Amino acid sequence: MLVRSATVGPSQHSADASRQLGLRFAILGHSTPASTNPIVYISGGPGEAAQIDADSIGSWWSWMEREPWLHNRDLVLFDQRGVGLSEPRMDCPELVDAAYKVLEQVLTPAASDSIWAEAAGRCRARLAATGLDLASYNTASIVADLKDLLAQLGYRSPILLANSYGTRVALRLAADPAIGIRAMVLDSVDPPEAHDYTDSAANAAAAFAGVFHICAANAVCNATFPDLAGDFDRSVARAAQTPLPVTVIDPRGGSLIAQLDDGKLIETLFYAFYDARWLEQLPAMIAAIAQGDTRPLAPLVRLGLDNYDEGGASLGLFLSVECHDDFAFNPRAEVERAAAAVPQFRKFALSNLPLAACPAWPVGRTSKAEHAPLTRDVPMLLLSGELDPATPPRWAEAVAARVPHAYLFKFPGIGHGVLGTQACASRLVEHFLTNPSQRPRDDCLLALAPPQFRKVANIQAK
Repeated sequence: MLVRSATVGPSQHSADASRQLGLRFAILGHSTPASTNPIVYISGGPGEAAQIDADSIGSWWSWMEREPWLHNRDLVLFDQRGVGLSEPRMDCPELVDAAYKVLEQVLTPAASDSIWAEAAGRCRARLAATGLDLASYNTASIVADLKDLLAQLGYRSPILLANSYGTRVALRLAADPAIGIRAMVLDSVDPPEAHDYTDSAANAAAAFAGVFHICAANAVCNATFPDLAGDFDRSVARAAQTPLPVTVIDPRGGSLIAQLDDGKLIETLFYAFYDARWLEQLPAMIAAIAQGDTRPLAPLVRLGLDNYDEGGASLGLFLSVECHDDFAFNPRAEVERAAAAVPQFRKFALSNLPLAACPAWPVGRTSKAEHAPLTRDVPMLLLSGELDPATPPRWAEAVAARVPHAYLFKFPGIGHGVLGTQACASRLVEHFLTNPSQRPRDDCLLALAPPQFRKVANIQAK
């Protein structure tokens, strides 16, 4: 096996073309000659690292060994500009501090927004003072970086493997016929034309309703949690009146008490849809909250805080991408109008970080053309969890309806992120890459069982 890494630059996609950007990548392969159809992985976020650092890259080797479709192919991993090992990295410790302030206090929405905006303004000013052209950190620049990387490596007919926000990058890259993409595997599809903030209330409501429906249809779950939807409604209503206290271990030392109003409570439960292990505990968590026991929420509160951990996602890159690409296309007034249809989720939808932070993070705005849907016929396998509240199946359905050789598979009982959760998804990828012009066999989907919800939630605060 062979690992290669290098630094590419200078960047030609910045107002200051003289500034060097060190974009780090790694190639994992089984032999020295470059494979004809390499797998190029595009991470999500925006702002997620590709995990190519020394402590994390071993998990990719293990994954390659388990997946037959990765044998005899190079796997290209790269950290997007501003992220991970790439330089300069766009960390925002100011936003980390703000996350704790917002979580630990009982605040009005305006006060919460003010804390986020002030922290974003300070982070932006600090990064700009170092000479960073923040307006050049966006999807268009990431796509251009990826084009440069593929050209430098000399790969022919690459296969794109992307997750969540990475699927948006992949779809934008596929719009260029000069790249010669052989196929794409898109997990949890976030197309350029999607209105992430405007749709957030309806998407979240649909995911929770899906859990309630599955539980009601299952004799054991229904007997254990006979009024799950009612428990949820009552818990959210109670949190709106008096925020629910949740004690968690503080990564900075000691412990802290999170104050969860209705918006924060829904946001905390929302994180369960990102991991099947937590999703199977969601009914038990909701039932416990309805009984006044908030201890099962502690691990999910920690997951939320981990989003702001400086060792995780790049918050500066996240805001630069979101504020440039999406903020102007999801006006607050439209988010308000959409949330009015599901008022229970209104505060959750309006607490979206970019809505508060982007006015303090001016980076220009993308064009309407860059939000245009893909119409080129590039063979693609689309994987979608039917309970995904972040990138709902209907977004993938819209992509599949426009592309003749797009094959969509929806996984029942799965939230955000399918590949790696279901062995059936790996089999579909293997069959698809054998012949991308033909719909792969989906017989393994027939054997999938509904989620087995646990009767008691894990209350360990990790």
